[in-house]
Amino acid sequence: MSNTKWIGGGLLGAAVVVGVASWGLLSYRLQRLASEEQAILEGLERDGFSLDPSVLHPQPSGENGAPEFEALVAELEPLDDAFHAVRALSKRFTRPVKFAAEHSEAQRAELVAGAERFSSVPADFEARLDVALAKPWTFPPDYTLPYLRGVMDLGALALVRVGTHLDRGDSQATWDAIERALRFTATLPQDYNTPYLVRGELFRGVVEAMSAALGQGLMPTPERVERLRAAFKGFVDPAGVTRALRGDLTWVLDLLPQDAEGLQRYRAEVDPKAPGLQTLVPARARVVRLMDRAIRASTLPPLEALAALRAIDAEKQPADDQRREDVVGVLVSPGTDLYETHLAQVARVHLIEAAFSLAAQGGELPETLELPADPFAADAPLRWRRDAPRRGVLWSVGPDGEDDQAARPDVGAQPDPALDDLIVDVRLPE
Repeated sequence: MSNTKWIGGGLLGAAVVVGVASWGLLSYRLQRLASEEQAILEGLERDGFSLDPSVLHPQPSGENGAPEFEALVAELEPLDDAFHAVRALSKRFTRPVKFAAEHSEAQRAELVAGAERFSSVPADFEARLDVALAKPWTFPPDYTLPYLRGVMDLGALALVRVGTHLDRGDSQATWDAIERALRFTATLPQDYNTPYLVRGELFRGVVEAMSAALGQGLMPTPERVERLRAAFKGFVDPAGVTRALRGDLTWVLDLLPQDAEGLQRYRAEVDPKAPGLQTLVPARARVVRLMDRAIRASTLPPLEALAALRAIDAEKQPADDQRREDVVGVLVSPGTDLYETHLAQVARVHLIEAAFSLAAQGGELPETLELPADPFAADAPLRWRRDAPRRGVLWSVGPDGEDDQAARPDVGAQPDPALDDLIVDVRLPE
């Protein structure tokens, strides 16, 4: 054998040995990551954070009202551009669109044009929504984002109807519509990140509707106030955040592959150009570790939980020089958004309940008021200011923790939920 053949054969043999060793190391690493993941999942189950689909996505016993909702959603599909026009200009669905002071004249004209499209909605819409709400219902297990958008449009229409009654100054019809919108919002699921945030967005609209009604001196009856307060209980429980995070973790586990068969399915159903297991399995392991921390952080006291989730969200962001295949930043749930939504719901419930109490007192409004703690402010209560003997404002400092003294957005400016104070107006009838 010549030296050349001997050298060539030696190099080939060395390459084979290196390749076998590399594959062995990769296999060992993948197995180790799978074992670590299994230990994390078993720890979550042991500590009471079940990932069982029947626990996270329970179906109602008896008749399910989902078909009625699906029929309503389908009817609203042609109006999606009208909903988009209203949502794009104002997240505040419930402001009377003809008199929304925070909009410019041009924006107001666009809002009115968009709202006029709702005239093609059947006149019996509200009655049919009441029929659907009379039954327990859940989203279909395989619901899609377009379906979720349709459900949000359904809630948006319920809130736009509130604005119509507000424009007319019809107190009973206004509060009927508000209560209907609240009942609808309370039925929305909390089993994943996106539905939870949609539910929170609609609840914000409901509370702003109540604030707008109270700001016009339209008072609910004591019996209605008790029903509303009972419905609020579903919006102040932090367990919804934990549940949404757990649901997102199950989604990630179903999506990201852990073996060759899973990679083949992932490339067929999600991304034909997806990287190999050497990239996706470590990414999956990192997602599981971060989601485990997020789930546990969501059970801490409020401000501790928010700080911990913000730290996790900052940590998950891919650095600028990381490869595009790093999917961690995309797939880890934005726990901060979830928890800020939860705290905003708690703040709004406390604010509107205080407003109901003030409205029930009669006479002139007090100069000072004892209020619950502000969920966004350490060791500080919610704020109150009497602007006139029968008019005042309640507010929370909001997610940024900065007290803007209940300042309103400039005319024509988009409200920013992350920066604005959370405000509820109070005005007693003369």
